[in-house]
Amino acid sequence: MKPSFPTLTAATTFYFVRHGESEANLDGRMQGRTESPLTPAGRAQATRTGSFFRGRGITKLLSSPLGRARETAALLRLGGELPEPEIVPDLQELDLGMFSNLRYEELSTLHPREFRAFQAKSWAAVPDAEPNAELRRRAGRVWAHLIELAQSGHTEILSVSHGGFLQWIIKETFGNGSEDWMPMVEAQNCGIFIFEARPVPPAEPGESPSYYGIWRRMNYQVPE
Repeated sequence: MKPSFPTLTAATTFYFVRHGESEANLDGRMQGRTESPLTPAGRAQATRTGSFFRGRGITKLLSSPLGRARETAALLRLGGELPEPEIVPDLQELDLGMFSNLRYEELSTLHPREFRAFQAKSWAAVPDAEPNAELRRRAGRVWAHLIELAQSGHTEILSVSHGGFLQWIIKETFGNGSEDWMPMVEAQNCGIFIFEARPVPPAEPGESPSYYGIWRRMNYQVPE
């Protein structure tokens, strides 16, 4: 479902942040829905990233329900003087199926056939992983919620999510209708992504409204 950006009533900035470094990240494990707390470095990343948002007029802070995202959102709130986080289940990471909690370098040995397919088709080739069709639906629901918030007057919105699911948030803004997604977009811990959208009125009577949208930043990290 293509996001309904033309229905925006005002220019809106949508901010997205991947969670800070977790213990599983440090160990090189692919987490998916597996829980893993932030490392001390991850907490420092989140606090530092919070300062980036101070004074930007954020009126809504949304977060995935997974612990590493909630912890990141809480630290962003403190560092950026932001509102209390709202938990949005659809912002959670994708289910990695049989690859959950494994190290990338283990895959070619433990699951050689599936690993070869994964390299060509990403998670669509992994048994029991969340299907691409559901990922698209989930991303569509997230955008619908964000646009609804924007229509109610929240024109600066920050969401905390995960590296895998952020791919689909980004993909949906291109609106090409495909369930495939290659190449990927790099998303480092506490990487900041900024999408700006503003409505464009019809140029001629009878024409449909449109919008102008641009990704201003992708994977920006606040320096130490």
